[in-house]
Amino acid sequence: MVGGMLIIMFITSQFTAYKWMISENNIPGIGFFEFIEMQLEHGLTLKDLNTGWIGLTLSWLFQIVFPYFLAIVKIAGTTANFIIEKIPEEVLEYTIYLFDMGKLESEVRAELSQKGWKKRSDQDDVFQAIAEISAFQQMNRE
Repeated sequence: MVGGMLIIMFITSQFTAYKWMISENNIPGIGFFEFIEMQLEHGLTLKDLNTGWIGLTLSWLFQIVFPYFLAIVKIAGTTANFIIEKIPEEVLEYTIYLFDMGKLESEVRAELSQKGWKKRSDQDDVFQAIAEISAFQQMNRE
């Protein structure tokens, strides 16, 4: 979904550049695909250095790939926060305490079940939240 949105944004950006170039230079009769073709023929020029079509293609790839990775990181962070926030802090602290005491997963599940967290899916949510907290801590160490 993110990739599709970025491709649509890129095409919209190119179309906006096309419309702007047509209106600024008063060049009627040139189509959008002809404009793209002309861009590829002339390439990308940085100051006095003409990188050609390779530089232009690389800049286009950067315009798509860099925002894609930023969006994926943002989505992953937001998802992890949601997973953590839907579990009460007391339950997380208690579960971490049980693991720190050296209890096995089956024993922790039994303890959670005694405290009202009887569904396996609810217990899995607690373990997933702990895994996300651990991943955040690991990432902060690096």
